[in-house]
Amino acid sequence: MAEKQYAAAGKAYDAALGVARSSGVLMKVHAAYSAAGQAAQADSRALQWLKQSPEDRAVRLYLADASLKSGNYKQAIDQYEQLRSALPDNVLILN
Repeated sequence: MAEKQYAAAGKAYDAALGVARSSGVLMKVHAAYSAAGQAAQADSRALQWLKQSPEDRAVRLYLADASLKSGNYKQAIDQYEQLRSALPDNVLILN
């Protein structure tokens, strides 16, 4: 990522994710593929993660924020609504 080799970084993070399943690494996978212009690949990986780990609120919030920033409003709304159902009094989500 530091060398701006985003596609290669995504593959490296994917390999790391295969060794140790981690929310933090998944978010790096998403960021790398997004920066490489592979938003569909990035979102697919994050959505697959959430299908397997629906209670992972850190990844869900990350994806909601990333979707909002990239203009994918439908996906952002979906993720924020799921978070709002789980955390109805969280002011960050309500905002």
